Amino acid sequence: MSHQNRYQTPAYLKKKKRKLIIKISLISFLSVTIFVAMIYLFNYQKFQIVAIEISETQFVEQSEITKEIEGLLSGKNFLLFKKTNSLFIRRKKISNEIVNKFLPIKGADVRVDNKIVKVEVSEFEPVALYCQIFNIEHQENSDNSASENLNLIEEKDGLEKCFLMNNEGQIFYQLNDLDNLVIQNDKLIEFRGMNFQESPLGYYYFDSERFGTLHDFAEGLSKIDMKVNTINTNDKETFEVKIDEGPSLLIESNDESAVTLLNNLKTTIEIEEINDIQFKNLEYIDLRFGKNIYYKIK
Repeated sequence: MSHQNRYQTPAYLKKKKRKLIIKISLISFLSVTIFVAMIYLFNYQKFQIVAIEISETQFVEQSEITKEIEGLLSGKNFLLFKKTNSLFIRRKKISNEIVNKFLPIKGADVRVDNKIVKVEVSEFEPVALYCQIFNIEHQENSDNSASENLNLIEEKDGLEKCFLMNNEGQIFYQLNDLDNLVIQNDKLIEFRGMNFQESPLGYYYFDSERFGTLHDFAEGLSKIDMKVNTINTNDKETFEVKIDEGPSLLIESNDESAVTLLNNLKTTIEIEEINDIQFKNLEYIDLRFGKNIYYKIK
């Protein structure tokens, strides 16, 4: 019998097949064992989170953030592995979901320490107010969740709502009665005139660049003892800056920087020799034409 034929005998082939079956069985057994061990490890109580801790917040209830995280951690991955396993918490996803869910939150640092999910929340700092009167019919038909706990002031034509804006002019929070103290203490400038047809949460007052110019202009006025009460617009092109015990200042949406506007205003006051008494008796000062500034006496 040749060397080649000897390895083709039925006895040899049967033995070879048996070895292959044993090998496959062992590999399958080890794979199943490892898989079961992983399931046990991922679901073992010792590795599950025991608590969720949220840092102190001003505008978003800590319980609401906790509830959102609990929802993200409920159930299992691939229907097998608990999402609450402290070794495999998806911190980046939790952080992104919190920021996307809650407008007042600008960032969330998520970490796991000793089986506790700890979330350090950073909220937007309010720099201004946006207030608008909504008609009663719209208020009755609006979403209840958006109208709860609002600071509503009855007016002739409807109800007034006030909101907080961040430094980019985004409207991020609806004020309620308990927030009145915050408004009084911070003395925030009040913006008006966008006339949203629905809840303005998440929207911007004009655009962030223009809002920055308006806000910086108002801040600059305060440094020269001109307190701004409101900034209003009827056409989104001309903005009326109302001064406390003083005239309205008219500027355009495409005006130059706040520094230029302030310099033009101060130069006009100096050149025209307008004193405090005269200033209070002005009806308006028009800053819409560059260095050519006009004003009207009451």
